[in-house]
Amino acid sequence: MAVVVLLTAIGGGAWWGLRGNGGAATSLLGPALTLTWKGKFAGAVTLPATVNWCPGSRVAIVEGLSNDTGFVLVVHAADSLAKGTLSILPHEFVANGPRPAASAAMRWPADSVTLAGYRGQNGLLELVPGDRLLSGTFTARMQPPMSLDTISVTGAFRNLKIESRAVGCP
Repeated sequence: MAVVVLLTAIGGGAWWGLRGNGGAATSLLGPALTLTWKGKFAGAVTLPATVNWCPGSRVAIVEGLSNDTGFVLVVHAADSLAKGTLSILPHEFVANGPRPAASAAMRWPADSVTLAGYRGQNGLLELVPGDRLLSGTFTARMQPPMSLDTISVTGAFRNLKIESRAVGCP
């Protein structure tokens, strides 16, 4: 019985730390991306995050992923990851359009049977590169394919280590 009480207390403490002020969740997770969204659906999450810089295509992929919940920002840089404000646009405009710009996509379990998927329609991304680190804040209006429903997403990531991996590069 004492073991059950101890495990319950440890689990409750971990849950409390993760749902707390965001700072606690970030320190427990390591590099993280935090998101808040509202509209037809509303929610908030902190996800473990990575950034993959693809020097050949000059694309950075900032990705937060945990189970079925994920968010990705694809940054199409002019030459390198530079400090500044970029427009978030639909992927079809960014892929062959003027640089720098970004696109975004998000998914999460809306309920026990539905996986909600949204893509960025417009917004702003403020990039702050550091010494082999990348930070940023963003706001985006996102929409599911073939629907007029929208959500407003705000988020941030801090001090993600910039890695260059060929896997995942366009």
